[in-house]
Amino acid sequence: MARRPRQEEERSMDSLMDAMTNVVGILLLILIVSSLGITAAVKEIMENMPEISEEQLEAMRTSRKKTLDNLEDLRATQANVQQNALKPDEAQQLALALEKFEKENEDLASKTSDLDELLAKSRELEPLKEEKQERNTVAVKELNDLQAALAAKPMVEAPPAREITLPDPRPADPEAYVYYVACKYGKLYVVGEPYELMIKMRDALDKNYTTLAYKDAEFGNYTHTLYSTKLDDNDRKLPFMADFQARTRKDKEALGYMQAVTVKTLSDTSGRTMFEWLLGKSEEQQEAKKEFPVRKLRLDPNKVKSFFASTNGKGEFDFIPSYGGDGAIKVTLKPNPEKGMTEEHFLKGGSEFVNLIKKAGVNRRVILMFIVSSDSFDTYLKARDYTTSQRIPAGWILSDGENLPDLLPNKRRESIPMDLAGLPAGDYLKLVQFAGAKIAPKINAVVESFDADLASIKVPEEMKGEQITEFQTGLKAYRAEWVNGLFTDIRAMYQTPLAAAEMKKVEDVALSVHPPYIPHVRIFNKRGAPPTAPKPPRKPPSNTRGPTGPKPLILD
Repeated sequence: MARRPRQEEERSMDSLMDAMTNVVGILLLILIVSSLGITAAVKEIMENMPEISEEQLEAMRTSRKKTLDNLEDLRATQANVQQNALKPDEAQQLALALEKFEKENEDLASKTSDLDELLAKSRELEPLKEEKQERNTVAVKELNDLQAALAAKPMVEAPPAREITLPDPRPADPEAYVYYVACKYGKLYVVGEPYELMIKMRDALDKNYTTLAYKDAEFGNYTHTLYSTKLDDNDRKLPFMADFQARTRKDKEALGYMQAVTVKTLSDTSGRTMFEWLLGKSEEQQEAKKEFPVRKLRLDPNKVKSFFASTNGKGEFDFIPSYGGDGAIKVTLKPNPEKGMTEEHFLKGGSEFVNLIKKAGVNRRVILMFIVSSDSFDTYLKARDYTTSQRIPAGWILSDGENLPDLLPNKRRESIPMDLAGLPAGDYLKLVQFAGAKIAPKINAVVESFDADLASIKVPEEMKGEQITEFQTGLKAYRAEWVNGLFTDIRAMYQTPLAAAEMKKVEDVALSVHPPYIPHVRIFNKRGAPPTAPKPPRKPPSNTRGPTGPKPLILD
């Protein structure tokens, strides 16, 4: 009876040993398979992923060594188990060792489960790796090409520094006249005094009036008035007035072209001939002396541009026109690279520059202003040395633009002499006879349809009651002002040749524009469409007014 329990105990230990041996064997198989799979995966990942650092490699080696040591321990344990039956305490220690091993290798098991995912990511990164390698190859080639080009290019040494002494800056005499000289493209260009330059352009345009005149029959302002230096009671300049009188039958017959043109107005819808509008209906009125403002007819803006374009490339400057308020013509100068004077030419006796310095020396109230481009500083210094030797005050402006900056005068002129006897009265008459006869019927049609056109304009839907009445009243007044302006334009047009024919001498004509605008010349101003809403209220004048004259020039 005493041995039976021991036999049962021995049977119980044999079962435990079989189970533990099976577990250890399975674990060994799992470790071996995992080790082989991990080795292949690591190899593939290492080929496709960037290089690791020495510290990371050393950590991986240590982990691998630890795993191999654990594997050897487990193999030894398996051999011992197979050779020797384990005692209960030894079996318990082995179970604890297995539990510890599983905990220490949890990270390895998770990495093994993610092996397929890592392999997929590695394959996705393969095209990026190839693309980066191609970029690196191109970048290396470009770098090598640049290094080769840099090595082949000769070294450029900076020129020695030059020390230049200029006078202390000081404001120019406000009463002095300024002459401009441009230094560009390594050459020197004489511009001259702004008013003299603009007067030359005015005279050139006047000389070619027949070609440049605006000749289309459209609504607009065909004329502009010439003013004297005399002032009225409100300090406004008075226009030149020409006396006209049709004394004889022959004088009246010469105005027959006006008797053939009838013009209607809103106040006289029956109309009158232009002869009656200008001279009166009765014989007594027609023979009485009349005073007409002296005007010039305007030019065609497109023809003016073509005129300047036809001269470009032939002289030292190209002239570029643009248009300001009331049709004033502004001119910008562009130096011609093919022209201009080199140093050996502009310092020679009799050159345009030397003659300009002599002219400035006669009138001591003259200053020279150089417009200097950065590519022509040496040219400027040589010209400046000569200017200084002749004791002419001078200054300079740095400008690298293709065109010269605005050529502003230092002292503004109030008037310029003009030969009013040279106004082309005959050419004016031909244009008036042509355009006036075509414009008059158009004005009559506008007058006749005034009420119908006004009624066709719809009142804004949001307006009610008194707003509608105010809108209609304001619109009627504004459209009437527009229609009356048409009559003012055609009457001024017919007066112009009559007044021009009576002018006989040179007069000081007031300037309403200043350089870089051409005086006493305007382009045609076309009238806009008739208004469809009341006239907007006038904006109050600004409380701040800028300077009315040019900025003072600085000499340095």
